Amino acid sequence: MLGKSKKLMSAGKIERFQEIFICPLCKKQMQMVNLQSLVCSSQHCYDIAKQGYINLLSRASNTKYDKKIFEYRRVISKSGLFIPLHAAVSEIIMSQLPNIEPISILDAGCGEGTHLN
Repeated sequence: MLGKSKKLMSAGKIERFQEIFICPLCKKQMQMVNLQSLVCSSQHCYDIAKQGYINLLSRASNTKYDKKIFEYRRVISKSGLFIPLHAAVSEIIMSQLPNIEPISILDAGCGEGTHLN
């Protein structure tokens, strides 16, 4: 039996936390519809890509990302360059928590998750 697709796995997570999504155009709550799209009450619709992400931009971006850029980013990250940044961000997050319980962090607009990883 084949595993779930990235799109379906992401859709399930998005549906589980759909209350945190606000439409970037009209600022209304969004809901998952048919595990395919996030839709607000004004009918602004954002589809889940087959790779499992949702593009919440109101128009297309002309960035030229290719596989090489992500490979280079991973090499730089593995070199330890970002360790001080990650430590500082972690300290800020931990200082804002009332207690030590599991938390969820939305990684939105952060690329493919290099820093979150």
